[in-house]
Amino acid sequence: MAYLQTPAKGVGGEKFLQIHTLKASNLQGVFCVLAIATSAPLTSCTLHPQLPEVSTACGAAEYLTKLAANSLDQLQRLITASNTATIKAQQIRVAGYSRGGTSRTAAELLATHATQAAQTAVEQAQKNFIAIKEGAIAAATMAGEQQAIADLEESEVKTVNLVAKANAIGGTGYLQILPNLAPNRNGVCMADENTPQQLTGSPAQPTADTSTVKIIRLKANKPGTTVGSHLTICGSSDNTGSPPSPTECDDNQDTNIGIVGGKFFSKETTTHSRNIQQDNSEYTSTPQTDTVPSDKTIKQQLAKIKALEVAEKQITAITSTEGLKAIAIGQEMKSKLARVLGGDNPSYTHPDTRRKVDDFIKEAFGADGSEVENTLTKDMIDLKPPKAATGSNTERNQQDVIDPSELAAATTYYTVTCYITEKDQKKYNQASSSCPTKAEKPAEPPKTVDECKKHTTTEDCKKETGCDFDEKKDPKCFSAVDTEKKDEKSFSGKLRVFVPQVFSA
Repeated sequence: MAYLQTPAKGVGGEKFLQIHTLKASNLQGVFCVLAIATSAPLTSCTLHPQLPEVSTACGAAEYLTKLAANSLDQLQRLITASNTATIKAQQIRVAGYSRGGTSRTAAELLATHATQAAQTAVEQAQKNFIAIKEGAIAAATMAGEQQAIADLEESEVKTVNLVAKANAIGGTGYLQILPNLAPNRNGVCMADENTPQQLTGSPAQPTADTSTVKIIRLKANKPGTTVGSHLTICGSSDNTGSPPSPTECDDNQDTNIGIVGGKFFSKETTTHSRNIQQDNSEYTSTPQTDTVPSDKTIKQQLAKIKALEVAEKQITAITSTEGLKAIAIGQEMKSKLARVLGGDNPSYTHPDTRRKVDDFIKEAFGADGSEVENTLTKDMIDLKPPKAATGSNTERNQQDVIDPSELAAATTYYTVTCYITEKDQKKYNQASSSCPTKAEKPAEPPKTVDECKKHTTTEDCKKETGCDFDEKKDPKCFSAVDTEKKDEKSFSGKLRVFVPQVFSA
């Protein structure tokens, strides 16, 4: 699953090479993990190794071991994808907060895509963890069984030379059946003490839509049915001390007796396959009696590998050939903005909504995403958070800061400095707006009581700016400021403020 991508070295906007890495060297590649819309399910060949044809127990063990490892790689890729996306979300936020204003808004929107990618990767890991774990255990268990078979398949009963019957069944001795184990002296499936045996030859060509597992099984070796054949007792009229064989053994003779040795086990290869395009397809069985591993054991193990394959199909690759600019002006971004800006028409296809979204994108990201490249992209590469901000001994470009604690420190630094800068700017703007410009006419000072009370009619009182008239009052014409002050006192007298105890301590 979750293959991460970074771009080939060159200009942003090129197609990206698919590699497994944590650190990206170019910003455009950093954000390839953000666009999930182009995700596609992985294929079975990602899970099943491409190896030469399996014909031995060690070959089967190699195949199954790599199958188990590949299944765990799925989890590792998901974790890596989540970690990388989380780091890049922080890095873009740092770049945005270092400038503030519109850049901060653009950064938050783009960082949201990274966060979504990180959460998707974790969600997929959680959802498929059991199937991946049990499938890996099943494959590893089968590999261990194949290694055991490799060490047991050469086990045998030793040949015992012909001895006089009297010495074979009592008196001076007893004829002994001597079992012999023959494990690999270098270690199971080892070519030498340091080199494992490996399948040789060209990789087997996979069958389309089919997953295949081959294993070696042991059965008890059947004794021969002719005189002097393997795993039989040999009788002879002479040849004392000679190893028994078809030429040394005679029918109906028991003067001398020996044992013809041979292997304990015979082995056979069984092939099991299923259609990977059909989730209900099970691995085929090849019923055998008295074999190791048994039919039921194989069926149980292959069922877990099948569940692993089905889970793998549910995991989508969090990859894209898009860069940061493409994400900013992409269809997914437009659709999300339309739901916010569209009101009763939350679709980008609606003309009014499209206009609002396009205007917003132009304001936040620049025409055709140009500001993303000119500001955020550039800052992601060139910005160097001060050492005091990151707590590091060295000053590095922002794209090279991937340590979680350093990223958190840099984010805190630029968030606080951005807040202070914007707060100071707000104060400055308020102070500037409070001073009248040349074009503005200064407000008239409020009228005094004496200036108002000289008017005795409604018409004259209202002509005087800043005066109010009331027939029931004395004087009937009075200053409006006095009325406002009385209203304020009346309101404040009724106002009650309740402060929680936690703040009043």
